[in-house]
Amino acid sequence: MRDRLIFVRQNYDKLKRCLNKTAFYAFWGSVCVLSSFSCEGSRVSSMRFDVNALEMTVGQVYTIELFIEPITEAKYGLVVWHSSDNSVATVDQYGKVTAVYSGNCTITASYKGVEASAHVTVKPVQFDITFSKAALYFYGDYYHNGLNVFVLKLLTSGYEIEPDGNIVGAGYYANMELYTAKNETTLPTVDFVVNDIPQKNSYLRGEIKETDGKQYASGSYLGLASVGSNSVILLRDGIFSVKQGSPKYIFEADLLGGKSEIIKIKYDGAVSFFDKTQPPKEVLTFDKRISDIENLGDVYGIGENIFRLKNADNKGNVLNMEFVAPISADKIPSGIYKLNGSKKAFSLVPSDLANGRGTFLIKNGLNTAIRYGSIEVLAADGGGDINLKISLVSADNEIIN
Repeated sequence: MRDRLIFVRQNYDKLKRCLNKTAFYAFWGSVCVLSSFSCEGSRVSSMRFDVNALEMTVGQVYTIELFIEPITEAKYGLVVWHSSDNSVATVDQYGKVTAVYSGNCTITASYKGVEASAHVTVKPVQFDITFSKAALYFYGDYYHNGLNVFVLKLLTSGYEIEPDGNIVGAGYYANMELYTAKNETTLPTVDFVVNDIPQKNSYLRGEIKETDGKQYASGSYLGLASVGSNSVILLRDGIFSVKQGSPKYIFEADLLGGKSEIIKIKYDGAVSFFDKTQPPKEVLTFDKRISDIENLGDVYGIGENIFRLKNADNKGNVLNMEFVAPISADKIPSGIYKLNGSKKAFSLVPSDLANGRGTFLIKNGLNTAIRYGSIEVLAADGGGDINLKISLVSADNEIIN
């Protein structure tokens, strides 16, 4: 028998770890003589999960049960867990899997070259959105390819469309880049299908582009904007249908996103139209302080009071405004009055040029319709003069403020 001398002071920790192993030892003072000494336990021969595959929904949590052979509790704490795609599902050191977003990934547990794995599928996210506002931008034959291009913006209630076409606010929105025949100046009532290049009656597939180190979405996509952030889902397939055309549009769509998201879109209402082939002709500025207000009562028989204001600029142009207010109001209430095609409280009466009624512009003796916009009434309830914040666009593409 060949013995080895081991200094206890130097090897005490090693000795402690081996107490349960096969060893014979004896102590003499400061040394220990061992007839046999082994620190190597049994190796892990196999690992497996309680599942081979998981199908989950976003936000769902499942803890995978891991089996190690031979059974050695000490080994479980040394297992390394890994997800092949943390944007789809994550896993912690205890095997808890959390579904993050649509897609597929593999969850793996490993220990010294031995592995167990499971395939995870997170079901597609579904969106069913009814939008409340819309803006349509006409660019004509912008790419000189014999097709007209329209960009349609569908918006939820948290957005405002400004008179110059800018959009401010937050919430869900859809951006559709649509192509039509060159003779179409409004959207035709057809089904638009996806394409990678502009084609008649198609919408452009969404993609991410980069310019000067900054990424942006292009083509068609669904977005969600909030303070300081903007996320998008690129649209890759499906049908976008125009069921009814100008002036009151009906849009319906069944679409697929880049990660198989199921997206349903609906819109029914007026659309603010912006002709980007023509720059604004002129900016008309009116006095914002008015004292002459006419209460017409329920002149349209709609159960609401109508207040009429007229205002002139320094060029002799006249802006005729009719405000719809609650029937109980004897003075024009403060608030934002929008031109949205309706005659509901806190709206502007649409232009009726034939009868000289509603909201319209008189320029050079001719009546011109107001296409879209809003007027905010300020400090109206305290009596005396009122102040207006005017943001309108005429049918001749004139900005009125």
